[in-house]
Amino acid sequence: MVVGMAAAKQKSKRTKLHITYEILNTLREKRTKTAIAYATDMNYDRLQKYLDFLIKINVIETDGKFFYITKKGLELLDALRDYIRAEKQMQNAKEKIETILSEKID
Repeated sequence: MVVGMAAAKQKSKRTKLHITYEILNTLREKRTKTAIAYATDMNYDRLQKYLDFLIKINVIETDGKFFYITKKGLELLDALRDYIRAEKQMQNAKEKIETILSEKID
């Protein structure tokens, strides 16, 4: 049960940017809503809100059955990938700094 709670806690830490990245990354190939929901571990209602928004800003399209990423969506995906990569680098640097600063003085 602890594992399930940890997984739920981990899932709730996803930001809107991370969720958007996951959706767009999934749509590098055309997918159904069900496939997107499984790949991003999202329920239909929450996913639908994201899909509606992403369609509205023209980063994805749908033919009614499949969803596709647009050229603008690919640009956003690249920018989000860069952002997430930089975010991880910053987190790693922060942890290294905290480790160094926490060392005991002899």
